[in-house]
Amino acid sequence: MTIHAAQKKDHDAIIKIMAELELDYPSQSFDGFWIAENDSGIIGIAKLEDLGDLMFLSSVGVIKKEQHKGIAKGFLKHLLKSVKKDVYIYTTIPEFFEGLDFKRTASRSDLPSKTTFSCKECTPEICVTMVKHYDGA
Repeated sequence: MTIHAAQKKDHDAIIKIMAELELDYPSQSFDGFWIAENDSGIIGIAKLEDLGDLMFLSSVGVIKKEQHKGIAKGFLKHLLKSVKKDVYIYTTIPEFFEGLDFKRTASRSDLPSKTTFSCKECTPEICVTMVKHYDGA
């Protein structure tokens, strides 16, 4: 698996994966996207935005036929190892992110609004804010 910042040529594949995984939303931009690919093409995506004092992770997913193989975990570990700031995410699968050292936390006013993402199944009861604190190492 190779991991790199998305390029313009990757946009169609990103759109397709976002649609397959229901990660797309109206105001989505391609800035900050990273991709994971293997011999068969792009298999995973993640968007990592620099918001000044922190990073915001969103649109994380692996194509359905490649799920449950450890790809997402490996992809995110690689992507996050060089980040020198706290990383926040909104998620409905907190257990997965806890395995990557994210902790549940209160939302912050400097994070994007949850309504930005228009998640079809997102309700306050199941969508949580999580943070992976930069440890200074």
